[in-house]
Amino acid sequence: MAHSTFTVGNYLAERLVQIGIRHHFVVPGDYNLILLDKLGGKLDLFGKPALIEVGCANELNCSMAAEGYAQANSAAACVVTYSVGALSAFNSTGSAYAENLPLILLSGLPILIIQANSISCTIYSGRAISHISSRWRRRSPAI
Repeated sequence: MAHSTFTVGNYLAERLVQIGIRHHFVVPGDYNLILLDKLGGKLDLFGKPALIEVGCANELNCSMAAEGYAQANSAAACVVTYSVGALSAFNSTGSAYAENLPLILLSGLPILIIQANSISCTIYSGRAISHISSRWRRRSPAI
């Protein structure tokens, strides 16, 4: 019997199709390319792509396009890049929440071992949230 692997990406593709999403809005980046391959590889019963990728110029436009799609359809999904990309997409995500629109925001990130061993990841991520996290300030190196 052949061994098959069902990944988180496969699961997300399956669930997005099940809830009625036919298009997903994307800004490709370093840490979401494998997920985009999984979403684009989901086929319908006729062998055609079940999820159509809509490329966007930046994360803010991506999330706004997804918000508009959610208004016109049952739900929407957008896939953005790590950290700064996700932060930019928060504006429309908050707007969709206020309007009670189902908007799914997916963002890739480096594997944990890279995060743990990379001072640049630690400092950059810490700076992004330092104004709301007193714990990080106590643990951070002098910058």
